[in-house]
Amino acid sequence: MTEMNETETNEYVIEDANEEKIAEPIKTERTKGHVLDVSSGFLAVELPAGYIYEGKAHVDALVREMRGHEEDILASKGPIVTRLNAVIGNCLVKLGDISESATLKKVASALTGQDRMAVMIAIRRASLGDFYDCNVKCPECKIVEHRTIDLKDVEISAMPDRLLRDRCDELPSGTEVKWHVINSADEDWLSTVRKKKQDQLTLGLLARVDAVGDIKLEREKKYRKALVALKDLSTRDRVFLRSLFDKEEGKVDTDVEFECEECGHIWTAPMDMQEGFFFPSAL
Repeated sequence: MTEMNETETNEYVIEDANEEKIAEPIKTERTKGHVLDVSSGFLAVELPAGYIYEGKAHVDALVREMRGHEEDILASKGPIVTRLNAVIGNCLVKLGDISESATLKKVASALTGQDRMAVMIAIRRASLGDFYDCNVKCPECKIVEHRTIDLKDVEISAMPDRLLRDRCDELPSGTEVKWHVINSADEDWLSTVRKKKQDQLTLGLLARVDAVGDIKLEREKKYRKALVALKDLSTRDRVFLRSLFDKEEGKVDTDVEFECEECGHIWTAPMDMQEGFFFPSAL
């Protein structure tokens, strides 16, 4: 995925108590009509996994643009996963052969994590256009520059087998692991436990893994025991397991490569999909 920018720049001074330098320049580049650049209000997208219904994976989604109802949902308080599911349920017009509104609202909470990412990006494109304006900070020289990301460049990779959601794989150590493709309930759980700011990498595994060898992982009833079972795995096994997730779950690649115009440093970072993603301001 690539980023694009324009040429007009200005400088400002900001304060940052966490940095040794109190002031630093921010280079902002003016957008030219990027905030609202689409008129159809509808967009089709092929999901990486799809919703399994009557033995078939329904992958062709059609979404509509957001309205005031969805803006208020996004801006309200409460679990982010619940709010995103409500927006998806409202804006999803059709998924494969499914077009009944009541069914589509239920589908929203049953989509995989990667599917929900693909749908939310499609909803954003249908609502505000393909270009996403954001500020990025160079990790080398700390300069903040404006960039415009073309959301059409986001690559979506399909699951190798869209009907296979529960898996059993052997790790390099020979240990057998049972795991499932991450879903909305897993992400909701993960967003809650990650607030503890501990064991972040292990929690990413626990959101998917159901058993390690003969040990059944019960993250609600036996949380500590489940953590220990995953922590006892070797780094080689854990890296292999994460690579399985990337390969078998399908992927929405939100990584963007940036190059600092000030110092020339090149780095890759995930696209920031925070408040400004759905509520852009004129920079």
